Amino acid sequence: MKIPPPDLVYVSQEVDRLGRELLDSWRDAGSPGDSPPPGEMLRAAQDLFDALHGHAEPVPTPETTKELRALGEHGLHLLQALAEQAQAMGLAGPSSALRHLSFPLALWLARRGAEFGTLEPVADAVAELANRLNTPRDLAELYPLLGELVEATAAGGDSGDRPPRRAWRVLVLNRAIVATRSHRPPLMEDAFNAVAELLPDDAAAFFQEAMEQMDIVGYPSHVREVVERHYRRHCTNRVLH
Repeated sequence: MKIPPPDLVYVSQEVDRLGRELLDSWRDAGSPGDSPPPGEMLRAAQDLFDALHGHAEPVPTPETTKELRALGEHGLHLLQALAEQAQAMGLAGPSSALRHLSFPLALWLARRGAEFGTLEPVADAVAELANRLNTPRDLAELYPLLGELVEATAAGGDSGDRPPRRAWRVLVLNRAIVATRSHRPPLMEDAFNAVAELLPDDAAAFFQEAMEQMDIVGYPSHVREVVERHYRRHCTNRVLH
């Protein structure tokens, strides 16, 4: 599986392609009454992408940022709704593909200064994408993209117990897991320091689990050395004091 590009044309073309699959399946099933026609949501998606194309060149002003946030929220909700309908129709492949599109759309929005109130589908898409990437090289390429999302959604760290805070926490932790699986010590150092700084209450449990994974998965020695050092700093030293 490849990392989807944060390109609005790509996202809109994929929604169009997958939408045709939904429509064809719905018609083949005889337009079942218990499954609403997907055409209305697909028309809404096309209208959304037409509106977003007006923000292709980032010109951040209070008005455009507010509009972009509203459009982005609408887009993420539409992708989620389409994915749920595809799942209800028994189309697991298109459902998964639609969920994955939350990631490139969110990254496209983040690069234009959009703020996020909806993070759950993005965090879920990131986790599923990371699990499907098989090589350290692919995961290393994913890492800076996750860094952009963490930076763009950093306000989620101040959101208390609201859902954005929980999804933001998952995003920070998953970025650290991606760094570990990339086998790149510089990425690991960056991600591990971020876990300790941004999620201090989670650090000990994270590094404890990371140490357990060293033996289960059999990571290379240079990866284990970085994990052990952070484990001693946040777990062993904590017990001693």
